[in-house]
Amino acid sequence: MNMPTNRYCIKLGGESGQGINTLGILLSKAIKSLGYDIFSYREYPSLIKGGVASYQIDFSNKYISSSSQNCNILTILDPEAVHEYLHSLNPNGILLYDDSKVEFSPEEQSWITQNQIHVIYLDSEKIAVEAGGSSIMANIVMTSFLWKLLGFNPNDLANIVKEIFASKGEEIINKNILCLNAGYNTSEFKEEYTQKTYIPNLPSEKKDSKILTGNDAIALGAISAGVRAYYGYPMTPATSIFKYLGNTYKETGILIKQAESEITAVQRWGI
Repeated sequence: MNMPTNRYCIKLGGESGQGINTLGILLSKAIKSLGYDIFSYREYPSLIKGGVASYQIDFSNKYISSSSQNCNILTILDPEAVHEYLHSLNPNGILLYDDSKVEFSPEEQSWITQNQIHVIYLDSEKIAVEAGGSSIMANIVMTSFLWKLLGFNPNDLANIVKEIFASKGEEIINKNILCLNAGYNTSEFKEEYTQKTYIPNLPSEKKDSKILTGNDAIALGAISAGVRAYYGYPMTPATSIFKYLGNTYKETGILIKQAESEITAVQRWGI
């Protein structure tokens, strides 16, 4: 059984392009809204599309400035991601997955037993469709089920869902909320699951600090240092720096130029 701690870690894993980043941002904002200090890490695979990727969130009632090596809860949205990230779980951790096609190798089954991993299968696509949503909203079902594992109030998660999907329109928001409630209240949830999670106590006062990405910090640092020109080409993971500086150029006066390729961007500096 897990020991009480002032730090907890969850990891999402799935196919690149499957919405892992959106879910990671959703959970990061929701956990932050409760008053916790968070440190999130997004994995950038060197692929345009396909392959597996992860999003890890550490949170604590104290200041943290790094990612944990292993996680307490691993939530998987793609069969291949199970095999990729299974061994990143701490002993006594929880594996939550939603694909019935997952088959564990003998070595994986032995590792799960030895480390007392609690394995939970959830047919999230079925739950989403029965709730009135679409199959793609299975991600929200998984997220809300994870939210219940953490013992948090669904209303706090719903508030962030409404914020993130505000531009999608009322119908999409309402369907996502239906799926959220269905995942949170599903009869598949067992009270014994919560006995394996020891969430840090909330801080005495909620913090007013905001979530800042590493690339936001780089862009702000460039502005503060007096950078006057930025030549770039939108390529992950530097695109968000380009976007931040581009969105603020009227206030900062920085010259922003998009080149035809990353090579041309370097040549603009005469290198």
